[in-house]
Amino acid sequence: GARPSQDVVPGASLASASLGASLGGGGGGGRRLREALAGALVAAAGGRSPSSSAPSGDTLCAWNGTRCVVEANFQREVLKRVDEEAPDLKTMWEHHAACDAHTLELPCVYAGCLWDEGLDRCIAMLSQEFLHALMAKFLNTSNCSWVSSFAQGALCALLEPTSSQCSGVCAPLKEWSPSNGSCVMTEECHMDVHEVFERMCGPSFNYSAALEDCVNDTSPIANQSACLAEKCESLGIMARTLWKDRDECRAIKTEADCLKDHHCLWHHHAGCSENELQAIADSLPESCALKELIHLEGECQARRHDGTCTAPCEGGDVTWCLGEREINGSSCMVSNVRTAELLASSPPPSSGRRSAAAVAGFARLYRADRECGRQRSAETCLAAGNITTTTSTTTTSS
Repeated sequence: GARPSQDVVPGASLASASLGASLGGGGGGGRRLREALAGALVAAAGGRSPSSSAPSGDTLCAWNGTRCVVEANFQREVLKRVDEEAPDLKTMWEHHAACDAHTLELPCVYAGCLWDEGLDRCIAMLSQEFLHALMAKFLNTSNCSWVSSFAQGALCALLEPTSSQCSGVCAPLKEWSPSNGSCVMTEECHMDVHEVFERMCGPSFNYSAALEDCVNDTSPIANQSACLAEKCESLGIMARTLWKDRDECRAIKTEADCLKDHHCLWHHHAGCSENELQAIADSLPESCALKELIHLEGECQARRHDGTCTAPCEGGDVTWCLGEREINGSSCMVSNVRTAELLASSPPPSSGRRSAAAVAGFARLYRADRECGRQRSAETCLAAGNITTTTSTTTTSS
């Protein structure tokens, strides 16, 4: 799933800045998120030392008459081991394969995937909502100030709405999602922002009432932040963090001046406003494992606005729903490769460990899939299939 254009979607609220809240924007976030899990998490596993699940030098690609694909026996063997030792990864592969099954651009984009013109292929793409869930699941968020309070809620996006786990700080929510050129009503599991703030600020705290009392377009930002702080200190800290650049950015009147500083974003229908993600990143201590990734999110968000979506970002054309209306737009997000590098270099939370061999084999399957998919003839397909790896006993965090 991809983040919709801020030129259409109203500006982010205080809740939007929390991990996994409405900053993700467009409909179908949870479904698209689960489809995107394959690409990102396997890329993360691929960032660590690989381990061969088959003898080095085996042919891993096969020509099916029209495309170069992963050799069926190799794929079957890897997925069998994954199913036995890390079954959630098999589900992720199935979501990845769902995007890859689209051979034309329009159905690909309608399904919430990204069409890669260079590969002439449909691929799963990271959504902002997914990145937040990924951070909460795979990184130690304990040193991240007020952002740590939202880590559990970020994981809601990984749950099925009918699951018993979609409760507490999570709740099922109906939303419009693109489907075959139109928008349909679906149900997804999302963070319950009211529940999160009640736990943060006390059982008597009313999030909606606090915003209604304090937030408006006429009072100075400092007054609004102070008002929120009186009702809940943590909420006041959030407001001061998110709005620190608001007055400065909104005073800028031209697109060129606004885009000089990636702490501001230019909206064609609303002018210059603050880049809340950059503000969050600036506020986090250096010891916070989320700091660099949130900073890159803000950088990619700014690059979408100034048209320079290049590494460490990646993007393309996407669709989303604004109510029942389907809208076309562009997305620019942190690339799978850079995400994998950050995840691999950051200490994981204290949680269970997956089988190293199963995860590494799955990473090898994904790398083979990407390499095979780049080939355009039977000859190059066969040559590309001779993918060799070295053996390692590295473990991967769950």
